[in-house]
Amino acid sequence: MSKKIFLGFLLISAFAWNESARADRATWCQAGDDACNDHCRKNIKSDKLRVDCLLACSAGLEACNPDAQATKK
Repeated sequence: MSKKIFLGFLLISAFAWNESARADRATWCQAGDDACNDHCRKNIKSDKLRVDCLLACSAGLEACNPDAQATKK
């Protein structure tokens, strides 16, 4: 029983973290290219993730924030 509770907690935590990351990404996408690029350079330590972040910034809102596509329809 304790194992099921722990696994449930992990699942809920992962979902909450994903939603938080999604909201953060949406905020930086809407802030514009300069703010988005600054955010990527200052806050993302991993080189690969930083490059992905910078590419998403330069690709525009739709590429950076998939949720923007859903709200447009």
